[in-house]
Amino acid sequence: MAATQTGIAPKHGITSAETGLIVNSISYNWIQESYPTKNHQGETVGMTFLDERATIKIQGWIPTSSAFSGNIAGTLVMANTMPDHFKGTATGGTYLIDEISREASNEGAETIEISATYWPFIS
Repeated sequence: MAATQTGIAPKHGITSAETGLIVNSISYNWIQESYPTKNHQGETVGMTFLDERATIKIQGWIPTSSAFSGNIAGTLVMANTMPDHFKGTATGGTYLIDEISREASNEGAETIEISATYWPFIS
């Protein structure tokens, strides 16, 4: 059941279910390359920022049917929309899977963690 909120309250929960896993958490990290411009005395007098991208980590549980079947270096299709914290507007782009971790135990549900990078200019 979705949360009921009144008054001033923070954004709550994950908007949409993802395919192949029961989502526990989704985290995003926006990154870029940066290069300083140095003057003749070696002091930083400017900065260049480029190659914006976002890394994403999804953690959750493997369902008993229709389990996640993606592969490393494959494309990740997201049902949840990533918040936009890029300097420019990101439209299109592709999530490429960097890492998949799964864990099973005799005392709990099988878990999965997927790490991917969103590349705004790869389509």
